[in-house]
Amino acid sequence: MANNRMYLACRFCGALFCLAKYYPDTGFYSNCDIKEQELTHWLSDHDHRSEHVEFYDNEGDGMFTLITELDKRVKNFDLRNRKVVFYKRYQLK
Repeated sequence: MANNRMYLACRFCGALFCLAKYYPDTGFYSNCDIKEQELTHWLSDHDHRSEHVEFYDNEGDGMFTLITELDKRVKNFDLRNRKVVFYKRYQLK
């Protein structure tokens, strides 16, 4: 049974895209069913740079980040709605 998942997260709206699951016996297992078009669509839907230029940092602290369920930057996961709430200093809005 998977006990930790890896997500691509939008730091502005908290949307999640599952990339892999961690199984204690075998390690991370990539979600091989990810379609490139699906990921590209998700990324374009959550590109908030044009809406909120003041929150975008060209120095690499961008709109998206990789997180796991054990990430200390995460305050709360809402897996039913595929959302995450970051602690305030990590959230962009």
